[in-house]
Amino acid sequence: MKNTNVVRNYYVLPCCLLLLNLCVEIVSYKARVFGDPYLRTGAIMAMASDLRLATPGAKCAFLFTRVGLAGCDMGACAMLPRIVGQGRAAELLYTGRVLRAEEGERWGFWNALHPAEALEEAALVLARQLAAGPTFAHGITKTQLNQEWNMGLEQAIEAEAQAQAICMQTRDFERAYHAFVAKETPVFQGD
Repeated sequence: MKNTNVVRNYYVLPCCLLLLNLCVEIVSYKARVFGDPYLRTGAIMAMASDLRLATPGAKCAFLFTRVGLAGCDMGACAMLPRIVGQGRAAELLYTGRVLRAEEGERWGFWNALHPAEALEEAALVLARQLAAGPTFAHGITKTQLNQEWNMGLEQAIEAEAQAQAICMQTRDFERAYHAFVAKETPVFQGD
């Protein structure tokens, strides 16, 4: 008996890996919104996002062990413990059980839950807030979030000091510093 799902997944997987790598490596922040439900590859895509908004009915699962595969696929063992902690990640990856929205928010998997009718607007509000901020500094933060996965504390402190020194050379920092001293709201322009 021919299993077309196995054949289809074999061809889809390299595309997912490429997309996942792009999500993790891109030097910008990402916010994703997830509706009801978001299982399978969606859990991996959610983890690759910096900010995750969902509806109260959203759920995700790491189903690999349910089909006899290891739970360590597509970076799950690298990313999930950093999001929810080692013990919780182990539970989800060993059992393949569904992580429901409220539990996921408590654990830090979801940044926030919004009713379905308000989810898009909540994502837009967050996107506008980030876009109005120091976008160059956000890019540096994104770079550091990715690079510091592989650093010890001493290296991370040094890398962050260098990152701050770079940001202090921007016009955004100069404007924000003067606004802070004058007790005004800074206006960032991304330079």
